[in-house]
Amino acid sequence: MPNPSNTISKMTDIIKFRFTYSLAMYDLLNDFATIHRFDSTRQQFKEAWVEWIKEHKAAIDNQTELFESQGFTGNILDKMYKSVRYYYRQKPFHKKEPVKRTSYTTIPKLLLAKIDEHCTLCRRNQKPQDAFEAFLDSNSDTIDAIKRHLANMENEDIDKKIKKTYKNRYYKI
Repeated sequence: MPNPSNTISKMTDIIKFRFTYSLAMYDLLNDFATIHRFDSTRQQFKEAWVEWIKEHKAAIDNQTELFESQGFTGNILDKMYKSVRYYYRQKPFHKKEPVKRTSYTTIPKLLLAKIDEHCTLCRRNQKPQDAFEAFLDSNSDTIDAIKRHLANMENEDIDKKIKKTYKNRYYKI
């Protein structure tokens, strides 16, 4: 008969698939990658790696003990080499600044309803450009009111926005 306490302890052991370096090892690997980022050949990089391993034997041993205590069974030096060669070395020098987004300007529902109505009427017999020009002619008063409503935008931008909205709605209907 199986021992229930033994079964429970096996169930609570969680298999770990991702092993992260300690902060000290992370810094060492990152520094090595930064120094040897522009080595011209793979052989130069590998020679520098062998030297680095000799210089940092104690830190590597500490990291090896940490990984083995967490259940890592692979070659730790190989894992470090691949991390440095293919990840840390490829990291950019500085982080990109996030792009400041412009605020989205919505088209009023009244204009959208008029666009939809117009698109359904002339969908079958006109090209989108001709239909848009006909829409501008027949709804000039509504468009002028929208332009006054969107006073914070320039007229060119408003015209482009209305044209783009019209063509998008034309193709969706």
